[in-house]
Amino acid sequence: MGIDLKDIMGSKGARDVLVVSAGRAVASGLGFLATIVLARKLGPKDFGLFSLSLAIMMVISGIAGGSIDQAIVKFSSFYLEKDRGRAELIFKTTFRLKIIIAFILLFSGFILNKPLSRVVFNDSGSGNLINLSFIGAIGIILLGFVLAFLQSHQTFGKHVFLELLNNVMKLGFIGILVLLNVLNLVSSMAVFVMVPFLTFMLGLKIIPRDFLRTGSSREKLLPEIIHFSKWIILSYVIFALYRRMDIFLLNYFAEFQTVGIYSAAFNIASILDLVALSFFVVIFPKVNRFTTRSEYVNFVKKFLIATIPLYFLVCIGLLLVSKPLVAAFYTNEFIGCVSILKILVPGFAVYIIALPLSAIILSRNKPQLLVAFDFIALLIIFSGGIFLIPLYGAEGAAVASLISHLLFLVLIIMGIMNEIKNIPAEKNDPITAG
Repeated sequence: MGIDLKDIMGSKGARDVLVVSAGRAVASGLGFLATIVLARKLGPKDFGLFSLSLAIMMVISGIAGGSIDQAIVKFSSFYLEKDRGRAELIFKTTFRLKIIIAFILLFSGFILNKPLSRVVFNDSGSGNLINLSFIGAIGIILLGFVLAFLQSHQTFGKHVFLELLNNVMKLGFIGILVLLNVLNLVSSMAVFVMVPFLTFMLGLKIIPRDFLRTGSSREKLLPEIIHFSKWIILSYVIFALYRRMDIFLLNYFAEFQTVGIYSAAFNIASILDLVALSFFVVIFPKVNRFTTRSEYVNFVKKFLIATIPLYFLVCIGLLLVSKPLVAAFYTNEFIGCVSILKILVPGFAVYIIALPLSAIILSRNKPQLLVAFDFIALLIIFSGGIFLIPLYGAEGAAVASLISHLLFLVLIIMGIMNEIKNIPAEKNDPITAG
């Protein structure tokens, strides 16, 4: 039986997307406002250092925790309807695993701070920024568990509330630092490190913790999670580097001030991520329940019909207002990011289509395909950056980013077409298929 698009994007699905999109729009807007305040107060050079530190934090948290979050949603959303005890065991096992990872990261941060500060900042005296990045990554990893728990249960209202609260607190603490006249590079990083921990602790108060008391054996569960997660971990390693490679390469070839200007454009363009992530958050638990080829085919066709026009609408709209946006958000020191933003926008908007569709590949238990796609995109942005940045500076980094994002979309579409073609007409077990 075919699945109408209203089953995914309509009815309760539409309300879920609306809740997540609206909530993330507000949350991202508040987070973006916080970065605007930082950019204006810190100036291009220190804002460049802040952006690099934040990039390191996001890369570490994505590598160490993102794959586990995907595994939580992948398996628990399926088992919640069929075997609740097994779902609770997944939550308990992954929660303990995240605690272990947190201790490993805490130890690693203090060991690696000096060599990493020399590589990233060309200064061994910047080890405190590396330490803050590692500690902040732990907070994001722990918060990720709570968000994955809520996503698995499709309680998107609470999910959005925590994301909103996370950015409300960031903006609030930044505002306090400004009022006290103590805002600087280190205090700014301290806020972005502390807030995820606070949000995580509140999140633990929101979610039911019955799963901690489950006494089932996890001997058979761990191999299932590890088999899926080993590819997701590799995918996150590559994807995390891929998404920040333009900033890292620009830091290698240019000054911190140029990195700061590029990061300002990057922050505006990354607003588009909220749309893509909103679709993905709602779609991933749902497509995990698909069992027939027709369900996948109908969904993909109607999803593309809905999102391709949205892609062009978003691109045209942002390109038309790029200069007023930059003028409104930043000081004259950042005016150079207008031309960068015009190149970045079409690339970032690609994820409105590509990221939700990648949920199909994960639902078919083929994360190795995403690893391959991410690796190809990483090679493109790396080789393109090496060639273009020395010639064209920040604009060269933006062009390399654009090319890699467009290629990533093509690879995703080709991958899901091939995967759907291989689905038999009869029902398959979505956990073991492929």
